[in-house]
Amino acid sequence: MAAQNSRELHGFFTRNVPNRRRLNLVMQGAFVVRIGAHRETSPEEIEGRIEEVDTGRSFRFHSGDELIDFLRGWQDTELTEFRER
Repeated sequence: MAAQNSRELHGFFTRNVPNRRRLNLVMQGAFVVRIGAHRETSPEEIEGRIEEVDTGRSFRFHSGDELIDFLRGWQDTELTEFRER
């Protein structure tokens, strides 16, 4: 069974919004981050999951560096797409 993203699971939150386009624009670049301690190696190191609100895409990270790398990569992609428009 394929995993469902947040939009598929909770789509009813945005389906009845009269100005859905505006909602999508507001949510571009918004993320939900769940952070926990990395129990196996060091309680000081973080791990967790980050989810892009407008697309539902998520990424599991195992260190603060991975989280920062993900955000930098996302920013680079967004800037490239913006310049190409």
